[in-house]
Amino acid sequence: MRTLLTTVRGAAWAVLLMLTPGALNAQGTSPWVDAVNELQTQFTGPIARGLSLIAIVVGGLMFAFGEG
Repeated sequence: MRTLLTTVRGAAWAVLLMLTPGALNAQGTSPWVDAVNELQTQFTGPIARGLSLIAIVVGGLMFAFGEG
């Protein structure tokens, strides 16, 4: 009886593992894709580049005058 239960349990896991990839692929795109693309657009724009340049200059001045 114990081997039958183990066999049935193993078969159930095998069926579950075979059906899982199809269900995961049927969902479509990840919900994070749009958010990550929006952040990438914001971080690579001209305002972000200007702010990063200002931050680098301020950091260099702080390093030069011993504040950092």
